[in-house]
Amino acid sequence: MRFARMAVFLQLAACSYFVFTVPKYTASPENVMVLRGLHQRPVNVGPFSAVRENTALSCRGEARVATDDGEPFSQYIRAALVSELKMADAYDPNAAVTITGLVERADFYSASKRWEIELTVSSSNGRRMHIDGSWYWRDNYSSAPAGCQDAATSLVPAVQDTISRIVNDPTFPAFLAAPEAGPGTPIPGVALP
Repeated sequence: MRFARMAVFLQLAACSYFVFTVPKYTASPENVMVLRGLHQRPVNVGPFSAVRENTALSCRGEARVATDDGEPFSQYIRAALVSELKMADAYDPNAAVTITGLVERADFYSASKRWEIELTVSSSNGRRMHIDGSWYWRDNYSSAPAGCQDAATSLVPAVQDTISRIVNDPTFPAFLAAPEAGPGTPIPGVALP
């Protein structure tokens, strides 16, 4: 028995770390309903960047949490927003309004079982919105592998919550509105004399 434990320990030590993969994003039905209820014109989603671009985060010193295809977390959040908008028939890559984002923080703390996502989204109509939130998960495990798996699977609801904060913000409808044309401003599709 003692040798079996030692063999398992040596196998684990030989690996540089375990990788726990974040599941593919699934749109939140609640967010989709809110977006449909806004009755806004479709919008485009432009680039999302990050203050610190990460494709994997360290977990309890023994493992890493990574997105399913190795994309940066900022792109995972961007793709999630696109998914929500598409499900709500509110996405058009050729729309007059484009939303971009800067992920200022996307990190988790396995000891306190929470994700923290801080994000600034901008609209091409000049509006900005800052979202800073924590999302807590429950686990019943104290071991590193189980806690890290919980962190990985909890990113989906944490991002759903982040998008919920955006779409439920009272300023969000104005955020989606096309900029008003002022004197001398060309209007798309209208020829000037």
